[in-house]
Amino acid sequence: MKIRQISFYRSNPIRCDCCGQSIRNVCEITAADGTIIHLGHDCYRKQITDGLSQLQKTKVQDAERAIRHWEDQKEVWETLTEDAYLKAAWKYGVQASEEYPYGASESFEELREWMLQSLIPARIKRAEAELVRSLPC
Repeated sequence: MKIRQISFYRSNPIRCDCCGQSIRNVCEITAADGTIIHLGHDCYRKQITDGLSQLQKTKVQDAERAIRHWEDQKEVWETLTEDAYLKAAWKYGVQASEEYPYGASESFEELREWMLQSLIPARIKRAEAELVRSLPC
């Protein structure tokens, strides 16, 4: 099967197309012919990553780690408040001038929307593409 896209996401429980178990952490694989398969973590490991060389496994793990990181960032930014953002920026030494506390954005809401609508989806898409490139099929 030639893979066109792989996406990871959390959902309400659905059934794994491989084993039939109820899953919440879903790996959605879109084949080149448009077929969509939903797998749980264990079936994804067995069906997709078993048999890869160590270099391929490392590349796959790096891409998966990047996807998880950006999914986690998405969850953080969905609930982040302006006060929490400013406290974190101060705590971690992010340099923000008093005149421009949100970088190029006019407001916290603008920055938050840019993170959720542009940056994070683009980074997830890039990591998913890298994952597909790492696979031999």
